Amino acid sequence: MEIGIDLCWCGTSVADSEIIYKNINNVDIKQCSHCKTVFTSPFPTIKKTISEIYDNDTLIKKKPDTWEVYCDYARFNISDFSDYKDKKVLDIGPGGGETLFLLKEKGAQTFALEINPQLINYLRNEGYIVYNNINDVQDNFFDYIFMTMVLEHIQNPLEYLTVIRNKLRPNGIIRINVPYFFGTQRKIFKRHWNAYCPDEHFWFFSLDSLRLLLDKSNLKIQSYRQDSLGKNIDKKGKIRYSGFSSFFNSLDNKSMIRLSKFIGFIDNKTNGRLGDFIRGVWNKTGDQLTVLCQKK
Repeated sequence: MEIGIDLCWCGTSVADSEIIYKNINNVDIKQCSHCKTVFTSPFPTIKKTISEIYDNDTLIKKKPDTWEVYCDYARFNISDFSDYKDKKVLDIGPGGGETLFLLKEKGAQTFALEINPQLINYLRNEGYIVYNNINDVQDNFFDYIFMTMVLEHIQNPLEYLTVIRNKLRPNGIIRINVPYFFGTQRKIFKRHWNAYCPDEHFWFFSLDSLRLLLDKSNLKIQSYRQDSLGKNIDKKGKIRYSGFSSFFNSLDNKSMIRLSKFIGFIDNKTNGRLGDFIRGVWNKTGDQLTVLCQKK
C-alpha cells in the first residue's frame, strides 16, 4: 500500500476517512480518521508532467513590477530571521529565485532544491547552486531551511521531513509554511476556497496534525503563527496584502463569480486598500500557517 494513494501519511487507510466536501474539480476533500489531516481524494498523480502543472513562464519571465510583487512575498517569508550574514540557507521549491536573491543580498550562502528541469537551468544560469535530489545535499550543513508552500505537495511528508531534518545543523531551524485549512477564509468560502489545487496539493494541516507529523519526524515546533495568504512586506518594510484577486478560486458558482469581480473592482479602485483591510481584519486567524522547528 502506498502513502498518498492508499494510506494517509500517518499510515491509516484512507478508506475510513470522512468526506468534508464532495466533487471539487472532480475530487473530494476528506479527513483522516486518526490524525485528522485533511487531504485530496483521489490524490494527485504524476500523470501530468511538471511543466504541465506549473507555468514556467510565469515563474521565470517576469516584468519588473511582477518581480517586485514576488520579492515582497519573499521578503515576508525571510523576515523571521535577521542574522543571515554567512549563514548557509536552503530554499526548497525556490520558484523564480526571489528568495535566493534577497538572501544573497543579506550575505547568506544560498542553495536551492528544485525538481523542475527548466527552473533548475534558469537558476543555475543566474549563478545559484541548485540541487535536484535531496540525497545530494550534505547532512548537518544548513543553518536555515525554507519550505514555503511545499509540504502540501509532498506525497510522503513524513519520509521527506525525516530526510530534510538530517540536512540541518544541530541548532538550525526549518521554516515551514502551508495553506491552513482551518483558517477563517476556508470557513467562509468552504468548497470555494482557492487553495485546494487538486492537481498539486495532497495535504491540508491543522496545527495539531502538523505538530504530530513533525514529532514523528523528530522535529519540535519552536514557534508558530497564522497569517492571511498574500501577506507581503514591501521595500519600505510596510506589511501589505497583495494578490487580493487570488482571494477567490476559479469558481463555478455564478453569484460567487459576480461577487469576486465586484470586490476586485473596488479593490483596484482603492489601490488595494480594501484587500489590505479585509485580510488585516482576520490576519491572525487567516489561512496560512507558519511554523519554525528544530531537531529534538
